[in-house]
Amino acid sequence: MLNSSRGAALRQLQSSAALALAVGLCAAILAADLLVERQGLSNPVLWQSLAVYLAVAAAVRLGLPAHLPQTHFGPANAVTLLRAVLVCLLAGLVAQTSPSALGWLVPALAMVVLSLDGLDGFLARQRHCASAFGARFDQEVDGLFVLVLALLVWLDGQAGVWVLISGLWHYAFHLGLLAWPRLRRPLPRRWRRKIVFVLQVLLLIAALSPPLQGWPGALAASLGVVLLTGSFLTDLRWLLRDRSDRLPNSVERLEARE
Repeated sequence: MLNSSRGAALRQLQSSAALALAVGLCAAILAADLLVERQGLSNPVLWQSLAVYLAVAAAVRLGLPAHLPQTHFGPANAVTLLRAVLVCLLAGLVAQTSPSALGWLVPALAMVVLSLDGLDGFLARQRHCASAFGARFDQEVDGLFVLVLALLVWLDGQAGVWVLISGLWHYAFHLGLLAWPRLRRPLPRRWRRKIVFVLQVLLLIAALSPPLQGWPGALAASLGVVLLTGSFLTDLRWLLRDRSDRLPNSVERLEARE
């Protein structure tokens, strides 16, 4: 009976998510096509954006069981999906065009993505639909967002390849989780992680802004790398120390570190 009930709930959730993902796909196609047409870009921008979106959609589909017992995709995840669509649009520009040639377009899109960050969590709490899936979905979109921005900064010549450290820390941590069980321990809640994430994104956006072309942009990007690296190393140091006497009721999962 329990398995049957869970199966029915999962099917309902999958149907709800499929509708949201289909709407997201249409939005991604229309936005990318509009960008290509208005900015005179080549079609690979469109196909690259869609390829990244389909990868995101596949990951969402695989992770849905963690959203149970919720049976609807929900407004909070819809906001995260909107952020993902915009990040995929930015990903379509990677290696296809120079962000600086688009003026304020890339910084403006990035600021919209950043401004929506936090709204999904607020909606989840207000609608009582928070879940492990929603938290992980938000974090992975954040990770992809930083990586895409770092790639755009590097490929635009605003900073050296070292700027990719910003985007790779998130994935390095997840690889560490697989390799070292000690890193899977919960972390204490710290506002530092969220503040550093926001500052990191703002600094990458600044590096892509027309007024900061050249060394000011490189300086902004390097400051972001230093801040993010310091934050990750602080958490690594905490995790690698002996915390056998730590109370478990004031912690959060490492996967939620941003």
